[in-house]
Amino acid sequence: MSDARNMQTFVLARIDGHLRLLELSSVREIIPAVRLEKPVGVGGKCCGFAQVRGELIPVFDVGAREGDLLVTQLIVIAQSHRSAVGVVVDDVLDILDVEISCDIPHATRFGERVRSGQVSGAVVSVLSLTEVLDAA
Repeated sequence: MSDARNMQTFVLARIDGHLRLLELSSVREIIPAVRLEKPVGVGGKCCGFAQVRGELIPVFDVGAREGDLLVTQLIVIAQSHRSAVGVVVDDVLDILDVEISCDIPHATRFGERVRSGQVSGAVVSVLSLTEVLDAA
């Protein structure tokens, strides 16, 4: 039985072949892939910085793929409690309400939670901005 308290609205995206949920409440906008500035010292999952409406925004690829962004990719601009960040996605598939059926403490990150829900019969995990920033 569905519990309305566990329903949340998400952006359903494909990232490196996997479906992931991003909280719609934190999404500011979705833009096409742009050329990123890559100053010395930028590495890991941070692909570089995008100029978006006069703001310099760090862009992360949780798939940790090498090279420039593809013209088919998108950048989801999301607002964390600290600042705006970009997340590279291969495609945005839908915006939908999902019941969070699993919300458990993370095994290795104190204070963090692992959340997931079912989308068309598949279990899909929530990609939190904390996870994006920690992976950098």
